Amino acid sequence: MLLVVNFHYIRDNFDYPYPAIFGKTPNQFRDQLEKLALIGNFVSTSDILASIQKGEELPQRAIMVTFDDGLKEQLEIAQPILNEMGIPACFFINTKTLDQKELMNVHLIHLVRSLLAPELYLKKYCKTCTIRH
Repeated sequence: MLLVVNFHYIRDNFDYPYPAIFGKTPNQFRDQLEKLALIGNFVSTSDILASIQKGEELPQRAIMVTFDDGLKEQLEIAQPILNEMGIPACFFINTKTLDQKELMNVHLIHLVRSLLAPELYLKKYCKTCTIRH
């Protein structure tokens, strides 16, 4: 069995007026990796590829760590923690942001939602939405 654990935002804090950007602080990230290490064995993309090519089983309870979008914070904050702990990871890089020098819509939406009250956000950006309590 292969468990793939995806992380996104790794930041020192998430102090925004409204909760909309969810992630882990470096300490929370490290703690989660330590807990995962107790239940499984981390594998790399090379380990997975070799397993497929050779027809061999992955280690029992194999765990692969992945990251979306190739955010700078992943390189500057998460990668040193992974290196220190000897944990391989796979980083998916969205080249559109590099090529076109534009913020991805999903990140822009997260940022706007974190700074704007939900009622105002919906009123401005979602004409057909309603708030459910």
